[in-house]
Amino acid sequence: LIASLLALAALLVAVPAASASTIEAIASQTVEPGPKPGVQRILYKFGPVKIAPGQNTIEFEGNALKPDVPGHIVRFKPDLTYTDGTVPRVDVIHLHHAVWISNGRPLFAAGEEKTIFNAPDGYGWVYKPQDGWIMNHMIHNLTPTPTKVFITYDVDFIPSGTPADQGVRDLHTLWSDVESG
Repeated sequence: LIASLLALAALLVAVPAASASTIEAIASQTVEPGPKPGVQRILYKFGPVKIAPGQNTIEFEGNALKPDVPGHIVRFKPDLTYTDGTVPRVDVIHLHHAVWISNGRPLFAAGEEKTIFNAPDGYGWVYKPQDGWIMNHMIHNLTPTPTKVFITYDVDFIPSGTPADQGVRDLHTLWSDVESG
């Protein structure tokens, strides 16, 4: 247990250093009306992330791109785009995997398949603004050319205390790991 806690503490200390090496700008957020009344669709762009030729590294970086108020996340859609907004083909540059870690626990994860997480009607992942988020990502560059990309994710969000949030039941992600039980 002590070794695990020391490893987690070292990871949290290392996060700011990793961020400085690959992220060069403050990312952005856009809020649009969601698919249902009372639901906001929030579009986040994390980066730009500098990608070296042949890159295949795993990075951990602090991530402050999340809703400003408490509520429920009812949909999460990840992607990867070039800085011009186009989506690279997965056989050129791809998001091999990404994990959005909240309060030290995995919340959402995605890979080349760009899994979209949709909560069943009446359910949502509970969220608080003070939740600490870390972005864990591995981006593969299968070309000899350096580039810059954004890790993007769309969040459908219902703010707490609104009519749309009435009766929404909390979901909690459970994570299975063959090495740690």
